[in-house]
Amino acid sequence: MQNQFTYDVVYEVKNLLTSLRAAVKALELVKDEAQRRQFLGTIQENAVRMERLLNDIGAAGRFEGELEQEIFTNFDMCQLLRNIAQKYGPVTKEKDITIKMELPQNAITIHNLEKQLAQVFENLVTNAKSFCHTGGHIRIWIKLQTDTLLTVIEDTVPGFPAGTLDKIFDRLYSDRPNDAFGAHPGLGLSISKKGVKAHGGVISAENSTFKVPKGEESDVLGARLLVGLPQVYRESTLSMGIT
Repeated sequence: MQNQFTYDVVYEVKNLLTSLRAAVKALELVKDEAQRRQFLGTIQENAVRMERLLNDIGAAGRFEGELEQEIFTNFDMCQLLRNIAQKYGPVTKEKDITIKMELPQNAITIHNLEKQLAQVFENLVTNAKSFCHTGGHIRIWIKLQTDTLLTVIEDTVPGFPAGTLDKIFDRLYSDRPNDAFGAHPGLGLSISKKGVKAHGGVISAENSTFKVPKGEESDVLGARLLVGLPQVYRESTLSMGIT
């Protein structure tokens, strides 16, 4: 798996370098100012994409290293999710995307790796935000099952294309037909999967019908990511009122 990952990274870097070289060569030959600006834009865009790819690879390595060093602690899962929603609230407002939280009012205390689990859900929210169109919705909710704490991130994107549900958690997999690889390297969901497994949980994806608020357009096809963690919480704290 490590060898395959290295091969994939080298392949993608070579693609970006090939595009850079072609743009530089064209820049040397053309005299038209409009075309020169276009090629300069291509050079800058590919440089940014390469930087993002390398930064994400570094982040993935740091995340895996931290998983081996961190100590399990008790923390409130609901507050962790609220903090993430608050962090990304200003960013989503710029795109007119609404984040809706449906969480128990009282704490759900779990014993796990708080920093790494926060990174998992930040990746999932970032992924949903990047796919959502202007005016879209992201909903975060929790369901307590017999032996599992289920956390769900769903949004109003068109859903996952047929045949991709088994691929979206693979390293470097990115299915964005209107976007080049380097803009979204495809590491966020693979990092999330590794983090969830380190917490003894499971992560999966499915298409769903997103229930939009009353008074807006009819329900739309959406995408849903589900994270199931071993249910470790204090039952005496539970109150299923929604905030």
